[in-house]
Amino acid sequence: MSDTMVILGSCGSAREAYWVLQESNPGAETLFVNDLPEAQEMNVITVGGRQIEVMHTWDFSNFRKHRQSAFRKFICGMGDPVVKRILVHKALAAGLEPAPTQVSSNAFVRPDCSLGRGGVVHPGAYLFTNVCLGDYVTFFCARCGHDCIFGDYATCTSGCNIAGHTVIGEGVHLGLGTAVRQSLTIAPWVTVGMQSAVVKDLTQPGIVAFGAPAVKVRNADFPQPFLDTWPSEWLRELRHND
Repeated sequence: MSDTMVILGSCGSAREAYWVLQESNPGAETLFVNDLPEAQEMNVITVGGRQIEVMHTWDFSNFRKHRQSAFRKFICGMGDPVVKRILVHKALAAGLEPAPTQVSSNAFVRPDCSLGRGGVVHPGAYLFTNVCLGDYVTFFCARCGHDCIFGDYATCTSGCNIAGHTVIGEGVHLGLGTAVRQSLTIAPWVTVGMQSAVVKDLTQPGIVAFGAPAVKVRNADFPQPFLDTWPSEWLRELRHND
């Protein structure tokens, strides 16, 4: 594990990611990076009495004057899949590489799980046998049954309960307390509202679903910086079921 790490984001989830990182790599020198407009006024984050710089640029040359290998690896410190996609795209373009997904010592993860890169598994998470997390997955204090698959950029928030053999698509955001029945599929870039119950497949990508049972309430609104990270035909493919 590198003794330096970039954490993408500057919100509360980023501070939580910092603590998970310190469990696996005590004393690792850390930088937070967030160049989005809403983060421009935040220059320092205080975590555990330490003040840690928040960078608004992808130029790390000042930190590499004496050590070229410094700050080459990153993890995602935010929960919003759309923001993750935007910042990961910039990090990769800047030459950074995702570190192995960081796992809290207070998470329960079976040894046959596959955890991807660039993500965080937070305290209180339960991942049962043969769960597969893609890259940049954020898994908070939630439970996931056997043989589930999470696509890249997915986020499972606290209190969720996902039954076995479920496929959670790329960029899916499961709101607080969401329950998902076994053997279902949720299409890419679907947001499921808090306390929803998913009892049937959600097959249309790029929607917001809510309720018990969870049903589509509207199309998701994607900001232009997110759309700019995809090929021009991607949005047309995303909306072909409208």
